[in-house]
Amino acid sequence: MSIGTSYEQQERPSLLRFYHEPQEDREETIKQGRVVYKDIEMVDVTPTGGNGNLIVPKIVEIWIETLKMNNDPFIELYMKQYNAWKKNEEIPEEGTPIRHWGNVTEAQKKNILSASIRTVEDLAAANEGALSKIGTGARSLQEKARAYLLASESSGKIVEENSALKANVEDMKKEIERLREILEKDAKPAPKKKATKTTKPSFEIE
Repeated sequence: MSIGTSYEQQERPSLLRFYHEPQEDREETIKQGRVVYKDIEMVDVTPTGGNGNLIVPKIVEIWIETLKMNNDPFIELYMKQYNAWKKNEEIPEEGTPIRHWGNVTEAQKKNILSASIRTVEDLAAANEGALSKIGTGARSLQEKARAYLLASESSGKIVEENSALKANVEDMKKEIERLREILEKDAKPAPKKKATKTTKPSFEIE
């Protein structure tokens, strides 16, 4: 996200809630002559920043196939969340979690979370429907979220630029050192050759 991005137009991942739902296993029911149930993996999909009451339950297996067919831009995140749920781990979120955001009070956090908004990025992109569910001060909270993201982005750019400058300085130091070694080598006088002592041949007179 670049500075000046329209948050209202930015697509955000939906909120997911995975769970098991017992459904009749017709094949086993017919085979055993009694009603047999099996657990089906389900997921409630709630659009982020929209109406918190709009929950679409889906069978996980069919939902995943649909994501793949549609080349959903968030499929990688959704699969991470699904696998985390399968392992009873904390479901990862994309962005800064509201519960870890230090710029708001605990009461404000609860109001934001109750509107099906889980991250600062989702709050920044929330529409009027979602803001109305947060209640009093929602617009101010959204502006605070946007200011926080812009400040974080600016800080990140400065850190990135500083790192690039440091790398350039190190490269320049290495190049200067290389040139200095070459100059010192060229400035050294060539070693003098040792004079070879010649012996005159001796002749004996008889």
